[in-house]
Amino acid sequence: MDPIRVMLAEMVPVARIAVRQSLAACEQVDIVADAAIAGVELLVHVRRLTPDVVLLGVGSDGMPPICSHLLAEFPHLKILGVDDEGCCHSVYENVPCARRVTAVDSQRTSDAVLQVLAGW
Repeated sequence: MDPIRVMLAEMVPVARIAVRQSLAACEQVDIVADAAIAGVELLVHVRRLTPDVVLLGVGSDGMPPICSHLLAEFPHLKILGVDDEGCCHSVYENVPCARRVTAVDSQRTSDAVLQVLAGW
């Protein structure tokens, strides 16, 4: 089985470090990018690197606007919303609505990535 290609984007440094440490311990995950990129630059990186999952820093305002652009161009992409502590809390995918996930702490980020790709 090919590794799951994961991109980290728009996360505060504390969250990025916690998520990266968790994912590094998972042999099934390949981190293809870890950058503080946003907007059009994020679209360009996703186009070039073709991740399966983007872990995206999100606030309390709901789905970031860039998600709709990413999902329109990459309908099979999964986006995991990550808070400032590195906890995954939302999945955005090409369906009519986002599904909430049980709060996943930064140590179990790899579990959330595997669940998202397995279709829950």
